[in-house]
Amino acid sequence: MTITIDFYRVDEPSSASLDFVFQQISSTPVEERTRKVWKEYGNVNEIELRDGIWFGTITKIRMNAIPQKARLDGSVEDFSLAEDEGVGERSSFLYDPSQNSKTLVMQYNHYGIKSGALREYLSNFIQRAEFELPPYLTTDALQRMTRQNIIRTLQVSFAAPSNVQIFDNSDEATSAMIKFLRELDGGKANIEIKAERARGETLLPRGIRRLIESMLANREYVSALRVTGREQDESPLLPIDLLHDRMIETNPFNPTRRNRLFPKQMYIFLEDAYNKRRAEIQAQNVAGRD
Repeated sequence: MTITIDFYRVDEPSSASLDFVFQQISSTPVEERTRKVWKEYGNVNEIELRDGIWFGTITKIRMNAIPQKARLDGSVEDFSLAEDEGVGERSSFLYDPSQNSKTLVMQYNHYGIKSGALREYLSNFIQRAEFELPPYLTTDALQRMTRQNIIRTLQVSFAAPSNVQIFDNSDEATSAMIKFLRELDGGKANIEIKAERARGETLLPRGIRRLIESMLANREYVSALRVTGREQDESPLLPIDLLHDRMIETNPFNPTRRNRLFPKQMYIFLEDAYNKRRAEIQAQNVAGRD
């Protein structure tokens, strides 16, 4: 088993900082932290501030489509669950609120809360909170992206997900395409969005960023995600493969019944990953303000 760790820059367009939201979560009793996240529930049932860095774990509480218990002889039976019980899937995270960082480092869990759902949870925990979580690219890819003053095309290929709600917070066009694919009982979408060169148009960076964020957060359904642009009208086109060029770290882990991946171990992986990338992240953020 390989654990994948993703890196996100935290943008705070509202007056409420993510640091303040985590303070509010920390001071709220665990049983009062559950929030509706699309059609499921989430609860940050672990949160602590250590040496100026937040460490936490959010559990996705799945109340529907509960799996069954199975024996090696092939027999299956339902779990005995109370009405207020479901299945929990944990995803751990780290957040550095320092001015040169404002970085969220998050465990990728296919079955758990992903970055888009975490943003939804945090934005709704208190009033007037709003956050964006654009993924970090490697420095080389970021430099190529920054030089693209004229963004000409965005290419996306993705399969119909089993749960359409994971794209609920994406742009309207993407959500509509996902729902259309589900109504057709499967399929794959290949989308190419082009700016009209004859009119000197360029694709809007903010809209592209939100679509990229939603696609990377659910990348098990995405087979291609590329941006193509140029510095000036007569410059050569520079493609960027965002699936390949996003900033990640990986850790091998061999889970067994006796060797389970608990949050305490995950925090070690997250901190190690962040320490490997901290200087690169801070350099990107300082350069972005210049």
